[in-house]
Amino acid sequence: MGDTLLVGEAFAPVVRERGWTRYHQVRDACIEGVGVGGEGRHVFPVDGAPRRFHFKARRFEGLYRTLRALPALIPFVRAGCAREFENLAILRALGVHAPRPAVCGVRRRFGLVREQFLGTEWMSGWCNLEQLCLNGDLEALLARREEAARSVEALALLVRRLHRAGWVHRDLYFRNVLVREGDLAPTEFALLDCRKGGYPLTRWGLERWRAYDLACLDKYAQAFLSRPMRLRFLLAYLGPGARSPHLRPRLRRLLWRVERHRRRLVARFFARRRGRQPWRRHWLERVRGAAGDASGGLRPDPPAATNVQRGGRDGGGGPVREGGIGGA
Repeated sequence: MGDTLLVGEAFAPVVRERGWTRYHQVRDACIEGVGVGGEGRHVFPVDGAPRRFHFKARRFEGLYRTLRALPALIPFVRAGCAREFENLAILRALGVHAPRPAVCGVRRRFGLVREQFLGTEWMSGWCNLEQLCLNGDLEALLARREEAARSVEALALLVRRLHRAGWVHRDLYFRNVLVREGDLAPTEFALLDCRKGGYPLTRWGLERWRAYDLACLDKYAQAFLSRPMRLRFLLAYLGPGARSPHLRPRLRRLLWRVERHRRRLVARFFARRRGRQPWRRHWLERVRGAAGDASGGLRPDPPAATNVQRGGRDGGGGPVREGGIGGA
């Protein structure tokens, strides 16, 4: 049995004050009341002041979960919580708002991950974009076009900064993008749940996961943002020279890749019938109301079917089937 324990600067004073030296001591105190497979918050005194931490734990039991843990036998593949611990540190080093990693523990048996937990410093005063949509605050923001455009461009610049550094999130849905509570024109965003993120090894992988990140955002944005606003996001993501004629083929390829990934994500949603949660039902009603019944016609079109209006301005272009980004 091998136990690995990573302690960050935010949680190091707690470990020193309580004299914890073993894995099970930290593990029992962190996930007490949370349970394995759940999430919860605990308050620990740090330098005499109470500080709140968020913990989540997971245990691999049974044949199915054991098979899910088989990739951990590969030497260069880290456990999910260990990857997220490192990715949170990478995001903060890149200047992106992210939870401060506190502690991470992984227990292995015969090389397989049997148990893991992760603790981060609680980010008070933030809420995710899903909650913003359910409360109706996003619709109020979109009614103010200029402020909405600034928010969309700020999010595009954030994603562009990560991708230019060679890092991809691979789970960039609305639930993993945070904004400050009460900010009706957000220009600061935070990211979390980045255990799938990292630096792709090949250029092909980088291009693929860049488009996948954009598709994850566009999957839900199609229900709330207009096509001109979504096109504005991509133009801000590509940079100032996105409208130049020699970069038009690059934009066309990006539009096709994003549209292909988005259609696959929506098709996967209907295949698994994940419409029971309030947020997913809300999104589903918006998609069907904006583009008809989205359950059909989800096959990706060839590159020629997704194009940009020649010399178009923000919002130009003809319609695209099933809420596509560009114009025909």
